[in-house]
Amino acid sequence: TVFGDSGTATAPMVMAISEKVWSQLPADLQKLFNDEAKNLSHGQGGWDRDANERNIKLIGEKGGTVTRLTDAEIKVWADAFAAQREAYIDQLIADGHTEARKVYDALQAKLAG
Repeated sequence: TVFGDSGTATAPMVMAISEKVWSQLPADLQKLFNDEAKNLSHGQGGWDRDANERNIKLIGEKGGTVTRLTDAEIKVWADAFAAQREAYIDQLIADGHTEARKVYDALQAKLAG
């Protein structure tokens, strides 16, 4: 089953640094981090998409069936998973990861583009 344009799976790569540490870095290091984050994003994203498409092609060649979900079908799946996702975020916060909601929301906003 293919879940939208991202394919069967993705391997998100995240570079995270606290605002406190970030603000203490010199401008040239901040630029280096920003530039490399963009490079990694483009490189890794392309690799994931290419790998997914190769895998999907191979499944078809071997006689398997690939189902590409519509946006409406993806929404049904996402809505059904919402309770588990929220419970996981709540658990992260309870475990001391107090920024978990903020990080999740920021990632969702970034993905929404």
